[in-house]
Amino acid sequence: VFVILNPAILFYVPGPSLVRIINPSKSFKLKDTFIDLLVNQKIYLKPRLSLNYFSVLCESNPIDIRNYILAQTGLNFNDYINGFRVSHSVSLMNKGYLKSHSIYSLGEECGFNSHQSFFRAFRKVHNTSPAKYYKLQISETSVLR
Repeated sequence: VFVILNPAILFYVPGPSLVRIINPSKSFKLKDTFIDLLVNQKIYLKPRLSLNYFSVLCESNPIDIRNYILAQTGLNFNDYINGFRVSHSVSLMNKGYLKSHSIYSLGEECGFNSHQSFFRAFRKVHNTSPAKYYKLQISETSVLR
């Protein structure tokens, strides 16, 4: 009843965020472009990768890119790209990268601008620090031998 008498209150009530649906043919094109850029070209290794630059590479606009990622994964652009970077860091750990390099250089190698952003993104994905994750991986592989 209060809302009916005072409809202006609806302006201040937070509503569910709306995701704009993009054209299915555009969605297929974006999927192919994403696979090429992220899997084949590994564009996520570029430290200053931005949504605007990525949208230029995809020949699309940033809003469509953002909505596509959100609809497919539920993540924002930065978290989506950081997920690829963290996966790459784990891959390098498994290949023995940390035997001759530091964890700080691992973050830089994977496209992070700073070790803080690397640690934050790694913790967001794996709920632990890169060093603890690596030590756990080493202990698991030594137990299996």
